[in-house]
Amino acid sequence: MKIFAVANLEQQQEILAKPATQEVEWTFCKEYSEAAAGDPNSPLFLLSDDAVESARPSLAGRPVFINSVITTLKEGNYSPSFIRINAWPGFLSRPIWELATADQTGALKIMNVLGWEGVLVGDEPGLVAARVISMVINEAYFALQEGVSGKKEIDMAMKLGNNYPFGPMEWLDRIGIEKVYTLLNTLSKKDARYAPAPLLFAEFQQQTSSSHDSPH
Repeated sequence: MKIFAVANLEQQQEILAKPATQEVEWTFCKEYSEAAAGDPNSPLFLLSDDAVESARPSLAGRPVFINSVITTLKEGNYSPSFIRINAWPGFLSRPIWELATADQTGALKIMNVLGWEGVLVGDEPGLVAARVISMVINEAYFALQEGVSGKKEIDMAMKLGNNYPFGPMEWLDRIGIEKVYTLLNTLSKKDARYAPAPLLFAEFQQQTSSSHDSPH
């Protein structure tokens, strides 16, 4: 099976690092128009932030994996053949992918062809892992705000005490504060437990302000 994907370099590296069956051949493209040139029945991976919107009208019925961690299929009004995955930094290389889709049987069949393990999850913001890790980051910021410890010490404690591959601050650096804050803010509209820590919000505002002020 030849699979076309629109993905950045880090996403490509994570995908290629996963062991796959010999029948799968990946072709990475910069634009959706290149990726769409393949077999219209074969799976398509649109993992960049803008690829999905430009392609949406012509993809009804085709299995399409999209990097939509926060926006649900219902909210995005996506075709039933679309499959939400988490393609944030560090998540594509994980041994199990979370899949949110109406076509659950079709999604699992594709994962079987790839030789990868997928688990079906609800069509909710954050899926599962991103929601949990964002909450861990948020709790770390509450601890930091209360003077419990410093950022490096919190990371070390979580890695040594809980056998985490990354500490919460390291996860934040990899994922990006905008993604984490936006997810927490979205979740907090239905559940106050997810309300972003004031210190996390302050750092988010500072970073956003700096990026707007920097010359282009």
